[in-house]
Amino acid sequence: MEQITTRVPEEMVEAFEEHATERGVSKSDVIRDVLALGFEYDALRDEHGANIDELLSEYKSNIAELEREVDDLQTELDDIESSHEDDLKKLHSRYEDEIDKLETTVERLENEKRTILSQREENQELVKWAKEEQSLARRREERERRRVQAGLMTKVKWSLFGMPLGESSN
Repeated sequence: MEQITTRVPEEMVEAFEEHATERGVSKSDVIRDVLALGFEYDALRDEHGANIDELLSEYKSNIAELEREVDDLQTELDDIESSHEDDLKKLHSRYEDEIDKLETTVERLENEKRTILSQREENQELVKWAKEEQSLARRREERERRRVQAGLMTKVKWSLFGMPLGESSN
């Protein structure tokens, strides 16, 4: 083998040494492999250079087309979101109106409930009063009936001592 001397940056020397240590080969073996790969790359590039340039151009064209499609889709998505946003605003407004109506109805029903409960209490008091009045009227009628049926002596006794509450007439 022939020896060639060349100068390379220190970082590259460190990379060669590190790679050689990792693979367990000499630094010269690593450098020879790198040079061989470089020659193979150049040969492939010369052989397929036109194809690579064509593929690269097609790749760039595809990327530009995809970017346009993404922009179109984003515009369409924005339009859909805007349309739905308007629909959502309308629904929100409608539901707020409905909620207001329902709250008004609930308030009215609560007022009616309070009124009904108040009337019920008043009615219960009136029923109680009416029963008491009926009871008093029955007692008055009973006392009057007893007075009419009582004898003279009983009437005198009652005028002096008062009429007893019980049923006995003597």
